[in-house]
Amino acid sequence: MPANYPPLFSCEIGYITIKNKNEKTFHFSRMLFVLLVSTGIFSDLSTAQNTGAELSSFTIVIETTDKKIQLTCKDGCAWQKLNLTKAVNGTPQALNQMGMTTRPETGAKIESLPGNFIFTIAQSKTGISLEGFKGTAWVRLAFSCSKSGCRQAIDQYGMTTLSN
Repeated sequence: MPANYPPLFSCEIGYITIKNKNEKTFHFSRMLFVLLVSTGIFSDLSTAQNTGAELSSFTIVIETTDKKIQLTCKDGCAWQKLNLTKAVNGTPQALNQMGMTTRPETGAKIESLPGNFIFTIAQSKTGISLEGFKGTAWVRLAFSCSKSGCRQAIDQYGMTTLSN
């Protein structure tokens, strides 16, 4: 003869009540509400952009040769052209809208960093790598590029097309 168990589900107006073997009642709508609220709160924590930092509008063209990386700022900088030689050897060089600067210290507050944007650039045997600290929607950006003849534009959102 089958055991006489209480029903596992019962409908009530506005929400579903779930009862387990120990007669503990869980209100499904309340659990769903808590789940939705907590998901909304924590979804902002998983974004790549530094929280609270504003994006800075800029467009920079990166061109490589055997001996240097040449940067041409099309918009958003106080400089027009920069030539980097150390970055060709893999040593990151920090840049902001005023030109070359020092790499931000670990744990530095984003708001206290000089300039509207700041990122580092370095070249390896396989391509260019950038690390955004302030004013960019990207934290890390990389693309394949030979030591000479590479040309790529970037902006606050990442890689962009070159406008002639």
